[in-house]
Amino acid sequence: MAEFTQLGLSQTIEEALLKKGYTKPTQIQAEGIPAVLEGKDLLAISQTGSGKTAAFSTPILDLISKSKSKLKPFHIRSLIIAPTRELAMQVEESFKEYGKGLALSTLAVYGGSAKKLQVQKLAKGIQILVATPGRLVDLIRDEKIFLDEVTHLVLDEADRMLDMGFKDDLEFVLKRLPESKQCLFFSATMAKEVEAIANKLLQNPHKIEIAPVKARHEGIRQMAYLVEEERKADFLLKFLKDRQVKSIIVFVKTKSDANKLERHLKANQIKACAIHGDRDQRQRIYNLKEFQKGNMHVLVATDIAARGLDIDGVGYVLNFSLPQQVENYTHRIGRTGRGGRRGIAISYISPSEEKYFKRIQKELGLDIHIKGPTK
Repeated sequence: MAEFTQLGLSQTIEEALLKKGYTKPTQIQAEGIPAVLEGKDLLAISQTGSGKTAAFSTPILDLISKSKSKLKPFHIRSLIIAPTRELAMQVEESFKEYGKGLALSTLAVYGGSAKKLQVQKLAKGIQILVATPGRLVDLIRDEKIFLDEVTHLVLDEADRMLDMGFKDDLEFVLKRLPESKQCLFFSATMAKEVEAIANKLLQNPHKIEIAPVKARHEGIRQMAYLVEEERKADFLLKFLKDRQVKSIIVFVKTKSDANKLERHLKANQIKACAIHGDRDQRQRIYNLKEFQKGNMHVLVATDIAARGLDIDGVGYVLNFSLPQQVENYTHRIGRTGRGGRRGIAISYISPSEEKYFKRIQKELGLDIHIKGPTK
C-alpha cells in the first residue's frame, strides 16, 4: 500500500500525520484522498474505525489552504455534518491536529454548549465548520450561519443521522447550499432513504466500499467470561491490576451504572473517568481529553460513546453489561483494533445474559467460547 507521502498532500499535512505516527494510509485514505484532491465527489460505504475522518479532513485542509478568497462574517468555506456532538468534537480535533501550521479557522457547533460563544466565533467567518444537524439549523434560522460560499460538504455517518430522525434538518440545510460544491458522503449502510440523499447530492462520485464489519474485526481478539452480576466490578478490578491496563473503554448499560463503577474504580486507586448524557458538556470533553492523553486509564461509557469516538491506542474494550441492541456490540468493540492495530474485546456475561449473548453471536456470525463460571 502507498505511503501518505505518495497521495499528493502538502508537506505541512504530511508532517502533521507523521507526528501522529501515521505513515501508511488505510484503504479508505489511499483511495479517497487522491480522489478528493482531484475535486471529485466521494461515496464511501465504511464503518467507523476505517480511518474515514483523515480521508476527508486531510484533502479538505489541503484544498482550502490554497484558497485566497476572504470570508464574509458568518460565512463558511467547508461544512461537515455529523450526527452527535461526540463525533463533531472528534472531527474538529482531527482538523486541528492535521491542519497545524496552516492557520485555518476551525469550529464545532452542537447542542448542549453555549450558543453565544459559537456566534462570536462565527462572526469572523469560519473556514471549517463541523456541526450537528439541530444546532446547525438553529444557527441558520438565527442568520448566524450563511451557506452560499460553501465549497466542500461532508456528510459523516449519514445513515445514523437518518436513524436519529434528522432527515428534515438535513433537507433544510441541503436546500441552502450552492449548486457548485464538492460533496463527500460517508455511511456504514446504504438503505433506500440514504441512497436517495446520496443520489441527489453526488455528481459522478468516486465510490469506495470497505469490507464489512465482520471481516474488519479480524484484528480484534474477542473473549467472554461468565461472571455473576454482583461480582463484575471486583472481577474487572482484578483484571485491571493484574494486566496493568493503561487504556480500556468499559461499556455499561445506564448512567447510574457508569457513576457507580467510576466511584468503585477510583476508590481502588484506578485512574478512571466516565462519559454519559448527564455529565455536562465541559466535563465530558475534559474526561475524553484526559483519557486520550493517557492521564486516565479507564473510560467508563454508556452507548452514547459507542459510535464515532476515534481514540488512538485503545488496547481493550470491555462489555461490563451487554448492549441493548445487537448492532451496538459491533460499534462498541470497534473502539479497539483501529487503523490496522490489534485489540482485545472482552464481555462479562451474567447467567441471565447468556441466552442473549448467544443471539448476538448468531446474528453477527461469531463463535466466542464463554469461559467460566468465575470463582
